[in-house]
Amino acid sequence: MTSFLRWTIRIHKWIALIVGIQIILWVAGGVVMTVLSIESVRGEHNIAQPAPVAILPAELISPERAVEAINPDGIVTEIHLQAWQGRPVFNVL
Repeated sequence: MTSFLRWTIRIHKWIALIVGIQIILWVAGGVVMTVLSIESVRGEHNIAQPAPVAILPAELISPERAVEAINPDGIVTEIHLQAWQGRPVFNVL
């Protein structure tokens, strides 16, 4: 048996071992995900609710001024007042 063939067999065995372990871990993870309830798998219960934003009327600009600043043509389909990084902002579409 040549040296090249011996090294090829050795490398092939190690690659097969590594891939086999990955497949076993992948299947085990799938089994665990099917045994647990979908709510705990998704983790939605771990998401913190955003804190309410204090909106002071003195800090707000009118929607008309927001539209003029963003779109001078005045063509708007939607305007939403929402919180962004803890501050109230207009989302103009």
